[in-house]
Amino acid sequence: MYGAESIIGTKGNAFRFNGVDNYIDIPNHPDFNGLTQFTVSCWFKIDGFDIWEPILNKGGYDEYVTDVFEVNVNNEGLIHFVLNFESSGRTGYNSPSGQLTTGSWYHFIGTWDWK
Repeated sequence: MYGAESIIGTKGNAFRFNGVDNYIDIPNHPDFNGLTQFTVSCWFKIDGFDIWEPILNKGGYDEYVTDVFEVNVNNEGLIHFVLNFESSGRTGYNSPSGQLTTGSWYHFIGTWDWK
């Protein structure tokens, strides 16, 4: 954990990030390399939409793939789910129109099946 502050959440504990350089690093495990099916889930609350805010990211496991997936909130308040594949490049999905609001909790679930 790098600078994130542990706080009381809606249910249990949560982490507060400063939006600049706070993050939690979860080490890579070989079981997650080369996945063709996966689901990611997280709860988050945004305080502002000044820049693209990274929410969740799975970094690459080799020199060819920089990010396997990433979840961001863009400066217009839309969720952006990005998948990066060595063989086919980058694919991104935006949430439906309708901006998120600051100060509210949101639950994100992203699922991918290569089939």
